[in-house]
Amino acid sequence: MYIHAGAPEKDTNDTYRYSTATATVSCYYTDPEARDKDSLEPHPDVMWRKLMTSANKAIDMALFSYDDDMFGTFLADLARNQGKKIRILFGSGAFSMDWKLEKIDHFLQLSGNDKDSLQCRYLRGNHNHGTMHWQSLFIDRSSMAIGSFNPTNCAKHHNYENSVLIEGINAVRPMIQQFDKMFERGRDIRELFLIN
Repeated sequence: MYIHAGAPEKDTNDTYRYSTATATVSCYYTDPEARDKDSLEPHPDVMWRKLMTSANKAIDMALFSYDDDMFGTFLADLARNQGKKIRILFGSGAFSMDWKLEKIDHFLQLSGNDKDSLQCRYLRGNHNHGTMHWQSLFIDRSSMAIGSFNPTNCAKHHNYENSVLIEGINAVRPMIQQFDKMFERGRDIRELFLIN
């Protein structure tokens, strides 16, 4: 989908904001060469956390990979203690190695395995067909962050990553509808851990 945004306006912290009648677009990135990585703004991890905290009802994510325990603890708190409905669709990169499966299992245990507040599914493709490679976050079906950023330690601290925040129901609608289709095709990730 093409959004004609016109000329960018420089916002705070080197964030570029593009405005249209239907959407606002903001760009975030990581720079592993920055001297003070902890204070780097605008960082996708910071933006994702702010968005998830601001959600009124729904948080939907498509993650190719995941291994950040701090992110998992933060997300589990949103599901358990703040009553937010969370759906996560994992791609095969999230469980490509046993230690990554252990990270997901730990996250599920932290969240209390409450299937009402947290639904986790996976799409297992192969290298030739059907790999779910999205890195996306949707908030209340009206905002989305898309790009290369995954909640992994490498993405947060070592890689050049990006995430584009798009706010506007009309701009987000086609992407969240596609997410819904993929989520329906996914299988409950708990079956990988024999959790009922």
